[in-house]
Amino acid sequence: MKNPTLVVVTDRNDLDGQLFGTFSNAAEVLGETPVQAESRTALREMLNDRPSGGIIFTTIQKFIPGEDEDFYPTLQSGTTWWCCAMRRTAASTG
Repeated sequence: MKNPTLVVVTDRNDLDGQLFGTFSNAAEVLGETPVQAESRTALREMLNDRPSGGIIFTTIQKFIPGEDEDFYPTLQSGTTWWCCAMRRTAASTG
């Protein structure tokens, strides 16, 4: 776990944007500038072109296979990825 790639996965665009903004504001403390995958293609490129290290924000929907695919393709092997699924729930008002 010398230099893992942290992939923060959410289920909604607004939450993805909020978390990305918060982590981006802390880039100096983190020693890393987070990136946000804007598309399925961008996410695949970020994960395949990265030997290790970095913080990537994305939504779970970007892991869905493409229309011409039966399954999500195998990404580059030998890389450590740590995935964190985060979901915010509404507080009860009653």
